[in-house]
Amino acid sequence: MQRIEYATGELARRCGIAACNARLEPIRGGDVLMVERFDREYTDCGYLRFGFVSGMTLLDCDENYLDRERWSHPLLADEPRRWSVKPDEDRRELFRRIVFNAAVTNDDDHPRNHAVCRTARGWRLTPAYDLVPSPLVSLERRLAMTIGNYGRTASTYNLLSQPERFALTTESARQEIEKMVATLRIWRVHFRACGVSAKDIEYIARRSCLNVSSSRNHRNNDGVCGSATILPGPSRKIQLTCSR
Repeated sequence: MQRIEYATGELARRCGIAACNARLEPIRGGDVLMVERFDREYTDCGYLRFGFVSGMTLLDCDENYLDRERWSHPLLADEPRRWSVKPDEDRRELFRRIVFNAAVTNDDDHPRNHAVCRTARGWRLTPAYDLVPSPLVSLERRLAMTIGNYGRTASTYNLLSQPERFALTTESARQEIEKMVATLRIWRVHFRACGVSAKDIEYIARRSCLNVSSSRNHRNNDGVCGSATILPGPSRKIQLTCSR
């Protein structure tokens, strides 16, 4: 699991996402994932501690069922305008993370796995953390938080339903998705380079949406998971295709 989490974080970085710095350390025949603290900075006088506010606090919600309606990426995307010194950059970064989570089937994207941190230059969205593929248990993929007009459904039409909340136009949002799909095509090579075993790679391929392919024949399916049409039109389509 440590190698898979490490590989997923590095894959996110290749997709243009600001992910946590991490490395694997072999200890007694096993692996330990070492993650750099982004809310600390070492100095000659000791560690400086930066302010940290989780998405749960930003959204003014809790983990109980009644507060789940506030578990919302569009609502979270409004917060950088109140907190961040570079709000539009952070809103676009948040969109890329949603696309990535949908593509790798990381449904652990609850509000505690999003946060802002106070740096020397002001408040910014923290690096992405806790990125791990989850087994695909149904044809319809959902994330933990609302994505757009169609609830938590991890689909292209939902990702493109409110692009302005993420400082994007519909066309620029499509381009972000297309660029990520192009990078995700080499996920197997990347995972092998990160030391993930062939057995684990095959397990992920069977049970997640990481397999990516191109197709000119697929029509009328807009899900990011399953056969996921990224661009409309019969002449050019890029798809995320689950392997079973």
